[in-house]
Amino acid sequence: MHFLIYHTVRTDKDTGNKTYQQFKIRTQQLTIGRASDQHVQIDEPLVELCHATISLSHDGQLYAKSLTSGDIEINGESHRSKQLTPGDSIHIGSIIISIEQPRTDHPVVVSIDHPVGANRYSLESLHYTVLGQTRLSKSFWSWMLAVSIMLLFFIIPISGLFSPSVKQLLRESILLPDDSLWLTGPLHRSHQIIGKDCNACHTTPFKMVQNQQCIECHRDIQHHVDVASHDIDHFHENRCADCHREHNEPSILVQPDQRFCVDCHQNLEKLKNDTELADVSDFDSDHPEFSLTLLKPFFEETQTRWEAVRIERNSLATIQEESNLWFSHKEHLNPEGIRSPDGDKLLVCKDCHRPNTSGRQMLPINMEKHCAECHRLDLDKDNLGKQVPHGDLNTLFDTLKEYFSHQYLGQDAVTSSQITQDQLRRPNLKNKALSIEDRKQAMDWAEKQSLIVAQDLIEKRVCIDCHHISKIPGKTEFEKWYVKPVALNKRWMPLANFNHAKHTGVACISCHKNAKKSKKSSDILIPEIETCRECHGGNKDKYKLPSDCLMCHKFHLPNRGLLDKTQQTVTENLFANKNSSKPMNKK
Repeated sequence: MHFLIYHTVRTDKDTGNKTYQQFKIRTQQLTIGRASDQHVQIDEPLVELCHATISLSHDGQLYAKSLTSGDIEINGESHRSKQLTPGDSIHIGSIIISIEQPRTDHPVVVSIDHPVGANRYSLESLHYTVLGQTRLSKSFWSWMLAVSIMLLFFIIPISGLFSPSVKQLLRESILLPDDSLWLTGPLHRSHQIIGKDCNACHTTPFKMVQNQQCIECHRDIQHHVDVASHDIDHFHENRCADCHREHNEPSILVQPDQRFCVDCHQNLEKLKNDTELADVSDFDSDHPEFSLTLLKPFFEETQTRWEAVRIERNSLATIQEESNLWFSHKEHLNPEGIRSPDGDKLLVCKDCHRPNTSGRQMLPINMEKHCAECHRLDLDKDNLGKQVPHGDLNTLFDTLKEYFSHQYLGQDAVTSSQITQDQLRRPNLKNKALSIEDRKQAMDWAEKQSLIVAQDLIEKRVCIDCHHISKIPGKTEFEKWYVKPVALNKRWMPLANFNHAKHTGVACISCHKNAKKSKKSSDILIPEIETCRECHGGNKDKYKLPSDCLMCHKFHLPNRGLLDKTQQTVTENLFANKNSSKPMNKK
């Protein structure tokens, strides 16, 4: 049960108005007395150590009870114990304890009043010593302290700004104060190389660090927007130090506060009314669906040109990845295993998708490293020792012709580069050179066999398993086949950063939910934003991982142009030249 107590702090002698201090006491029984452990302590000689109590009975009635041999005064009458109602007052010593109207959340409300003239602080005053009791002048020591502070922390340190020799002396001295006293915190570890050379950044006294001082070292930093566009006008008043703040504790060089991003991105139309970017103010509550970048092939006869195309997520129903591969995740992730030359093999995601040394991104898929163990390029089903090369049809054809030429000539153990004029011979006829007729016959036979096997490899059992094969109209023999080149997406969201190393505790299928059901390589398995929101919340989320803009995005973007002011000047001159070269409209 809670007792709500209003304790008189001060009574105005002229008006009688009282100032109360309110506090709550959680107890079943309010104790009153002179002892230090009493809830209401009355420091008067006539008050016993434990004088009285106020308690609430089981039937909800409030009672006051004397704990001494005498009675207590309630409403001007003496009582050993008495039921209390709102309006009753208890006199103990010089203190008046009044019972107030109860509240919904506090069934017992008590006010404690000190009559005018009662010295409440007589005991406490013994523990304090005021400056007047020391017979010292308050104003003298105040001035001395103020002058000392000005001298030590301002006048002496600032003298170094007007004299390099004095500045050097102050900075090297252990006893003398220098301008390092003005620092609000240490340098970030990335800037420790500067040491104590404050003038490396602070070139003008009492003036904020300018961008040019940052660019003196960070010359290759890119801008946020294309410096050749008019968007750069929005950044002329911005300083590097708006986001990169030094001398703070804890030392964080890049401020994670997303307000620096949201100030512009929550209403981009105010800055650029023809923008194609969506407004963003918070990852959890106000962030558009992810946009993806896909490689799209453009075919021109036997040539293929790839272009990066950026698509909106709501277009995924109609747009698919065109990698020119046949591949089924469902088949390869079969929980019962998949056939291989060495028997059934159970595959998992990491068998093919392996991170790079940093762990941030996945290495590109490679036929020789990830596929060749199961997808062997055997030349013949009956001859598993011979394999054809992967990746180029011309090399495949040359390998086949070489193989069958050796077979015809009985030179299985050597390569064509090792066969000399003296070694050319008919089958089973030692050391006899082949005639022109024999050579033509051997070549025709080798090419015929190569063409038969090439058709089997390309159209029936090896290449066709994974690749898109087409025939070129008007072409014959080896020249008629065309294998469409393969290109797999490496960066689905190049404007965002994702670190696989920080997600190793999460199963791949938790994010790439449809991987085990995917039957086509054209399926896009990149997670949607709702999948990320299962763990990531807004900037100030208390129940999920707080995620600000810089967790996934960078401010300085590649290929935007240098942040250097000279580069901006060049750009401004470029715009001026373009505008001056435009022909005037004739009226």
